Amino acid sequence: MPEAVIYARVSKMSKSISIDDQERECRETCARNDWPVRQVFRDDGISASRYGATRPAWVALKDYLDPGNILVVWEASRAGRDLEEYVALRSICVERDVRLSYSGRLMDLSKGDDRFISGLDALVAERESEIIRERVLRGRRSAAADGRPTYRAPWGYRRRVDPVTGIAIPGAWEFDPEEVPRVREAVRRYLRGDSQGSILRWLQEGGGTAPRTATGLQRALTRPSISGLRVHHGKVVREGTWEPIISEEVRQQLVDHINGMKRVYGHVSPPGPEPRTLLGGIARCGVCDAPLDTKRYRKGAAAYGCPEGHLVRKAEPIDRLVEDELLELATSIDPSKYNSDDPAVAEASREMAKIEGELDDWIAAAGRREISRVAFVKIEKDLRARLEDLRPRAIAKARFQNVNFEQLAERWSDATIRQKRDAVRALLSVVIQPRRHDQKGKLPCSRCGKTPRYARTLCHNCYMYLWRRGEPLPDGRRSHADGVIVTPLFEGNAK
Repeated sequence: MPEAVIYARVSKMSKSISIDDQERECRETCARNDWPVRQVFRDDGISASRYGATRPAWVALKDYLDPGNILVVWEASRAGRDLEEYVALRSICVERDVRLSYSGRLMDLSKGDDRFISGLDALVAERESEIIRERVLRGRRSAAADGRPTYRAPWGYRRRVDPVTGIAIPGAWEFDPEEVPRVREAVRRYLRGDSQGSILRWLQEGGGTAPRTATGLQRALTRPSISGLRVHHGKVVREGTWEPIISEEVRQQLVDHINGMKRVYGHVSPPGPEPRTLLGGIARCGVCDAPLDTKRYRKGAAAYGCPEGHLVRKAEPIDRLVEDELLELATSIDPSKYNSDDPAVAEASREMAKIEGELDDWIAAAGRREISRVAFVKIEKDLRARLEDLRPRAIAKARFQNVNFEQLAERWSDATIRQKRDAVRALLSVVIQPRRHDQKGKLPCSRCGKTPRYARTLCHNCYMYLWRRGEPLPDGRRSHADGVIVTPLFEGNAK
């Protein structure tokens, strides 16, 4: 006795008959014909057109069919709406002697009449798919022209419901009163300089809706729809019919902030655990210019060490010196010169993003061999030169926009080590020299600052001057912070 294999499918576009109803009717067909049901395969929410995704149950079914089986579907379109897929199924049925049953009819596809009838049904199913697709595309174009949404409401919105019928109104969004304040606060924290991880943890721990990943959070907050703009085919076409959660100016500030951080640091927020030291990976060796690692000094004290072995210096006195330099420098900076809303800086950042996009397009064209190697080299050289010209202005914004110069000293004691490191990285360049005796003739005099040192941190002239006058000499012991060269960065970036 032949055994039946049932396949049921329903797409997202059409819910006219549920997948359970399809299976029930197919089982009734099998019962009327005394076909025992061997297996049931179901694809829920997947289109069978040539534009749809792969159907995993359908793929498994084609491997599962054995000679003598009967494939039972509710109607011809359930098996597929693609003529090429029908031809592949017909070949399988002929090779394995499998019958096809749909709409109460049993087809033997090795016979010409059955192939003709089932082929016509497959053509009709494919045509219906194309009609549905064209109808959907026309509806989306019309909605885009009118500014109406046709996709799922983004974070912060919900579908508007008719107060009388309780049914959602198509193409109408309204604020979600619980999520709108959370969206605005997340944007504010981003622009304040908080890390993506801390913002995401705050959202997830506070209940309500929250993106699952930091990348999802970044995409949700930068999409044009939350500023009331309608997007069609990846481009903004007009203002939408819904109220914006944030203004387009604020959204553009967020986009510029994220792009600037990626351009300077390679990421939007530092990855990994909280750092242990203030200058690890920031301070550089005075011999080889390598970033210094965090090490353990005598009795377990934190220290900075060169990866090439040129120096190991105790961290505490160096950190204290650098903090004093940083707080003194911060009081001398005019915050208005580094305002992150400076239109010239924002324009430089946008221009860099545009040039980088052009460079990506030319790289892709070169990979497809659409331009010659010589032409590509010239184009790349020109674009990269333009990027280097714009970089100082764009980096100035990303480097200083997270530093509140007026409140830096006031809040320094309460700041986390990561926030302190961001401030040091933004404002200072720190180079540490080895503590060797031959450094005595290389470091400047602590009194005149010009002549190389002779003894007790003084040059020979200053030493003899103080000794002859009987004035006290500096302590003969060298400070643990000797040889630390702290250079402000803001002067060069202020231009």
